[in-house]
Amino acid sequence: NFMRKIYTQVVDNKKKWDDDPVPPTLGYSLEKGTPVPPPYFPKASPGKGRGLFASRFIRKGELVHDGTHSDLVFPDALAWRRFVFSLGSRDLACDCTDWNWMQMLEEGGRYFMLGALNISSLMNS
Repeated sequence: NFMRKIYTQVVDNKKKWDDDPVPPTLGYSLEKGTPVPPPYFPKASPGKGRGLFASRFIRKGELVHDGTHSDLVFPDALAWRRFVFSLGSRDLACDCTDWNWMQMLEEGGRYFMLGALNISSLMNS
């Protein structure tokens, strides 16, 4: 995966990538060691663009994304900038900024920039 390689080169050269049996184009295993993709799939919607669609009934309040082992964590703003500017393509860099968000990793903790490298990047809040 090109973006994983860039992250390892410019942000965290000690990062170990889990060998998830679910390919990023189908999502990721919600539970480590259980090769079951999340209950959604990517597809183009006429007149609307790309999006995620339910592959089965999703119960109200059901967890459908937990990026604890699939999302990137940037330690600071400079690391995020190095990553984005190392992607080599202005279009990819612009897309990548849409796939990132700020989040506290623990209650009352500081905010970190996180990023998705799988189909969860198409998820709306």
